[in-house]
Amino acid sequence: MFGGVGGLLEFRSGLLASHGFASLALAYFAYEDLPSFLGDVDLKYFEEAAQFLCNHPKVSGEGVGVIAICKGAEMGLAMGTYLPEVAATVCINGTNAVNGNSLSYGDFIMPGIPYQTERLMFTDRGTLTVSHVMADPRKPEHQDSVFPVEKARGPILFIVGENDQNYDSLFFAKETLARAHKYGKKDVYLRSYPGAGHLLEPPGSPFCPVSQSPFFPLPLTWGGELLPHCRAQEHSWKETLDFLRQNIPCSRRNKL
Repeated sequence: MFGGVGGLLEFRSGLLASHGFASLALAYFAYEDLPSFLGDVDLKYFEEAAQFLCNHPKVSGEGVGVIAICKGAEMGLAMGTYLPEVAATVCINGTNAVNGNSLSYGDFIMPGIPYQTERLMFTDRGTLTVSHVMADPRKPEHQDSVFPVEKARGPILFIVGENDQNYDSLFFAKETLARAHKYGKKDVYLRSYPGAGHLLEPPGSPFCPVSQSPFFPLPLTWGGELLPHCRAQEHSWKETLDFLRQNIPCSRRNKL
């Protein structure tokens, strides 16, 4: 799953398929009959996607992996925390709490931490930086919005660019890691890359420190430095594949 631009992006899913994974690229807004804007989120939509993949004849059915970036990583962490179908989760430059929109799952509702839009920053280059829009999830009033990752069935891997200028991703990942250790969950991992920005994509993807978003009047700053970012893309992709191979049950019906 991808982030706050919405739509359906399939290149990472296609690359995973080329490595033998049964892979589903999942849109969750701004695509066909889905909502144009991301409002309150129902986790049952994502549960149906996980069950659809589990029920595929060439999937083991014992669990699926989730890999997601940005706002999608927030949804991915929710899936890993609450859905028994999820055996492993990879969060790329995500958060540790529900932000903006609320999240529901049956009768259970997690309130979103309100965005602090007054903290949008305009750069000298004519771009926007939104990394300060997220409120501090450590505040007492936001505790009901923080994901209880200790409930997750499987391991969680955080991949973080330390020069991310869209989220304070390293902070959010460290907070999740600290919570997991506090409650005795030892299979939460962090891979952090100095000089890498927000848009960590598979190897060979172009370095993109700034781009236009359909939901903002000015381009957004993603951050990163060319060489460190590209090296991080190469290393993190290998880490992702190794993590998924180690933690996703393999179907004996699949001869790949």
